[in-house]
Amino acid sequence: MFPWLFNYAPQYQLPWSGNWAQTIDPDTSFFANIKPGAGVGEIERKATDVASYGSQLGWLTEILLTDDVDEHGVPTVTPEDAASARLKLRTAYKKIRQIKEESRADVRQSAVAALERLRKSDPAGYAVVLRMAALEAPVAQAKVAVAPAAESIARRK
Repeated sequence: MFPWLFNYAPQYQLPWSGNWAQTIDPDTSFFANIKPGAGVGEIERKATDVASYGSQLGWLTEILLTDDVDEHGVPTVTPEDAASARLKLRTAYKKIRQIKEESRADVRQSAVAALERLRKSDPAGYAVVLRMAALEAPVAQAKVAVAPAAESIARRK
């Protein structure tokens, strides 16, 4: 095409035909749906980044089947494979333990920051939370005890 005719060759773009990008994030909501009593989704996700569930199960299986033999008397797992699996499992265990400790430290740091914000913004609510913490009151009681303070704050606004 001749360059001086560019005005006569316009480009039309219909919807969804232009410059657009789609983010494909394979991280599903599997870890977000873990029940609180069963574990912390973020820690589980980081742990599977270290070693998948299948890898961990495979290592455990090799360790457990170290002394097992099949019907012909051949060992199911060689001692070398079992030793390798034991080393991999131990390494993953140490990394996952470190992840859990870092998570605990992050939670403590977040709690301290939240308490400091509460102390500055609502001294009465802060005192209630400290009394409940001293008594180690369950969270359900905490919600009941903090509710009147939250209502009074809402009325002030």
